[in-house]
Amino acid sequence: MESLFSKYSQKYIPIILVIGVVLIGGYMLIRKGVVSLPNESSKSNLIDVKKTSIVELLFSGKEYKLSYKDIDPASLVDIALYDKTEQWQGSGSIEDDVTFGGNVMSMIDRDRQKSSATLLKNIDLSGVDNVKFIVNYKSDPDNVEALNLYFSNKDNTSFFRFPITNLKAGMNYFSIPKNRFFLVEGQEVEVSKTETRAADKGKIGWDKIERVELELISRPGSKIFADVSWIRSEKEDMFTPDWNWDGLEHFLNLYHTQDGKLALNIRNVGRSIATLRRVGSVKDFTFSTKMTSIKEGFVGLFFRGDYKTGLGYFLSIGGIRTSDWTLSKTYLEGLQAKTLLLLKGQLANFEFSKDQPFWLKVSVKGDNITTYFSLDGTNYTKLGEVIDNSISSGGVGIHSAGGAAIFDDFELSLK
Repeated sequence: MESLFSKYSQKYIPIILVIGVVLIGGYMLIRKGVVSLPNESSKSNLIDVKKTSIVELLFSGKEYKLSYKDIDPASLVDIALYDKTEQWQGSGSIEDDVTFGGNVMSMIDRDRQKSSATLLKNIDLSGVDNVKFIVNYKSDPDNVEALNLYFSNKDNTSFFRFPITNLKAGMNYFSIPKNRFFLVEGQEVEVSKTETRAADKGKIGWDKIERVELELISRPGSKIFADVSWIRSEKEDMFTPDWNWDGLEHFLNLYHTQDGKLALNIRNVGRSIATLRRVGSVKDFTFSTKMTSIKEGFVGLFFRGDYKTGLGYFLSIGGIRTSDWTLSKTYLEGLQAKTLLLLKGQLANFEFSKDQPFWLKVSVKGDNITTYFSLDGTNYTKLGEVIDNSISSGGVGIHSAGGAAIFDDFELSLK
């Protein structure tokens, strides 16, 4: 009997062990989600694109509204706009910002002479998080020693300093947390949260800045050029949770309007499309927003689209000093993305300007797309209408194609 047991044990125990390993391994793979069993309750609309399955998440609400005018205006501090209200001194010059709109501080330094521009201005940065600006560097990167940004007291005996030593040719985008600055009060140290609190009790703190300085330093025997854009400081996450965009954070910014309230500013930076995050995808709807154009170049609404691929419809205006509008689409023809102009026109007896707000609206149902324009958000003029079935649904948002604008009062209603 014992020999029979030993015989069968030697024959079947290895097989049993293998089956056990397979069962346990399969169970662990299912638990970890590496493989899954068919489940009728987990069905969803899948659109197959070659080997990738794309899930379209339709918006389940009836309407959506978004506005920034009721946010505390102190959430944004304009440190430097380079406008007529700012009395800059030094070797820099204020020039038009042809890329983004507004003005820039243009600076030149030769042979390490240390070109600087200084502004006396009382600023409270205690309630904001990051300092943001763009530098357009126009020279050989090897020729720059540093671009320094200083926040100091009036007599410049105590200051916060951030040195930029890695400028590249072209656009450089900066968003600098305050605790990355160095605090100088006789001895230069890197600012930490503890050091910042201690500084508030001493000679300087983020709540009592009195002087702003830009300093451009070239290497010996060289000559360098740089333009520094609008410098501002914002509270984190005041608008970023509202939007999806695939690019640089400087594309979207808070902005002070003429009445002191906040709005959303978009600039022609990177892939210049953003969609409303909480909306997802919609089919039949009305979508509108209040706008003010601030430079030449096309800017406007994006709808039935995908911010990652850029496929969708674009209702655009031509920017300041124009009266142009267009409706276009970017779509797939086979595997090739193509852009087609669907409608275009001009607004009679009207020209877009920096001090003239207006409203754009699209109404979409099935294959029908109708576009509208208004000066008061109530009385709309029909711009045009087209039948097109290239894209049946998608996200809604805003875009820039060389232009820049201020946006607020986004309203979406489903049909």
